[in-house]
Amino acid sequence: MSEQTRYWIKGFLYGNEPDQPYNDEEGKLFSGEEYERWFEAVQLFHETGHWNDMEGRVCDTCGKDLLPSEMGVRCRDCAEGGA
Repeated sequence: MSEQTRYWIKGFLYGNEPDQPYNDEEGKLFSGEEYERWFEAVQLFHETGHWNDMEGRVCDTCGKDLLPSEMGVRCRDCAEGGA
């Protein structure tokens, strides 16, 4: 793909990142488990362009909670490991 296309897609994905978690009392969260999970999911979103808002999705192989940006029914660890 052209350099222009690469930057357009990158900008599109950054512009469509889901909002980071909020704490009702203090505003945006910048630490903690919920923030870390969101940050990991957003990094993967930049690779996949996929975001699934369904709650309670788990890996069919190991039972780990799936990130919203994980595609399919297996977590990255199981998919990459060929399990």
